[in-house]
Amino acid sequence: MLWLEWRHLAVTGDWYGTYWQFVLIHRAGISPMWFGEIGFHLWFLGFLFCFSLLGLPLFLWLKRPSGQALLEWLARVCARRGGILVFIIPLVVVRLLLQPIFPQEHDWADFFSLLTFFALGYVLYAHEAFARAIRRDWPILLAVAILSSGGWAYLALTTESFDIEAAPRTLRELVLWGVITVNSWTWSTFLLFIVCVSWTSAIACSSTHRRRCCPSSCCSNR
Repeated sequence: MLWLEWRHLAVTGDWYGTYWQFVLIHRAGISPMWFGEIGFHLWFLGFLFCFSLLGLPLFLWLKRPSGQALLEWLARVCARRGGILVFIIPLVVVRLLLQPIFPQEHDWADFFSLLTFFALGYVLYAHEAFARAIRRDWPILLAVAILSSGGWAYLALTTESFDIEAAPRTLRELVLWGVITVNSWTWSTFLLFIVCVSWTSAIACSSTHRRRCCPSSCCSNR
C-alpha cells in the first residue's frame, strides 16, 4: 500500500524523491502504528496476523489440563446470573494501564486491548457454558450496553477539551475509557447472542424444510 501511494504521488508529480525517502518520512517508531503507516485502512490485517501468532501459545495451553481447569473455573463464574460480565475486567485493566502511555490510535494501547478481545473471543468458544451464559444473560448485556452507550456519550460531550488521542489526564477521562471498554464488550456479546439465535433459527428452518420436501428414506440414505 505504501509503495502504491509513493507511485501515485511520483506519477502525479507530488513527490520527487525515491521510494526509500518516502518510507523514511513515515516515522512510527517501535509501534504497531506501522501497520497503519504502511497498510493504511488495512491496518487490521497486520493486527490479526500478530494476534494469531501471539495468541497461539495461549490457545494451546487452554487445551491442556491446567488451561481446562481455568476454563472450568470461569464456567462456574458464568453459571451465575451476570457472570459473563467478568470478562470485562481484563479488558478494562489493559485499557486503563496502557491508554495513558500510548494514547494514539493503533498504538500499543489499541493493540493489546484488541489482542485481549481476540483472546477472549477464543475463550468464549472454548467452553459451552459461556454460550449458555450469553443466551441466558442477553437482557443484562443489552441493558449494560445501552446504559454504557449513554454514559460514555455524556462523559465525552461534557468533558472539556477531551481528545481521544491524547493521554487521559483526569480521573473523569479514565472513567470515560473504562465505560467505553464496558460498552465494547457488552455490545459485542449481545450481537454474538443475536448471531447465535439467528443461526439456530436458520438451521431449524432448514431442517424443517428438508423434512417436508425430501422423503425420509431419501434423507436417511444421505
